[in-house]
Amino acid sequence: MFSTKLSEEVWTTSIILANRYYGIILLSFFATYAVFFEYFSGNIGWILAVTATGVMLSMYLLQIGIRYCSSLIVMMSL
Repeated sequence: MFSTKLSEEVWTTSIILANRYYGIILLSFFATYAVFFEYFSGNIGWILAVTATGVMLSMYLLQIGIRYCSSLIVMMSL
C-alpha cells in the first residue's frame, strides 16, 4: 500500500526501490562483518549475477506491478 501511495505521488519505480533496502543492507553487513570481505572477494561474479537477476529484476517487475494493480492482487500473487 505504501508503494502504491508513493507511485501516486510521482515517485519513480527506481527511486522507490533505491530507498527500500537501506536497513536490510546495513543489517546484513553488520551480521556478516567477520567473513564478509574474504567471502566477497572470492565470489564477486556469482554475487553480482544473482543480485542482478534474482533480486533487482524481480523487485523492479514487482514494483511495476504494484503501480498498476490493487493491493489485493499484489498480495495474492506473492
